[in-house]
Amino acid sequence: MFTLHDLFVYSEEKRANILELFTKVDKEHLYFTAAENTWSAEYIFRHLLSSLKWTSGYLPGEPIDEPEHSMPWGVVPEDTVTIEQLIDSFAVSSKIINERIKNLTNDEAKEEIEGFGGLSSRKKLLLFLMTHDHGHLGQITWLLKRSTGWTDKEIYGAE
Repeated sequence: MFTLHDLFVYSEEKRANILELFTKVDKEHLYFTAAENTWSAEYIFRHLLSSLKWTSGYLPGEPIDEPEHSMPWGVVPEDTVTIEQLIDSFAVSSKIINERIKNLTNDEAKEEIEGFGGLSSRKKLLLFLMTHDHGHLGQITWLLKRSTGWTDKEIYGAE
């Protein structure tokens, strides 16, 4: 049976692999945008850092602080961060979220809590955020392909 924790770990591994790819290319690829007024991979990664805070808010216990280098909703940062800074920020926040999801009981997962647009089970809210994050990882991969010209084989290692 595939659990919320399994999905979180899968997404974390996928994100770590994508972050690793950015360590192998010139730094300009992290800041590449496909069109004017669209987000770069850096901005999307920073948005995903904020998503970890939102995820923590749906888990039992106190929400984590806004992760370092995150991009809170509605805020466009004036600075840029490096891939190494992003990797470090994810390492800190992801570790906390991973443990909390791993220890989530079935009763806690079924509990109705206030979320997007009203009451919903904690499990549905967490699933929503995890699939949200996974979708953004696809956007980052698309940007990396466009900025580098890499093929699926070069990104995924598959035929």
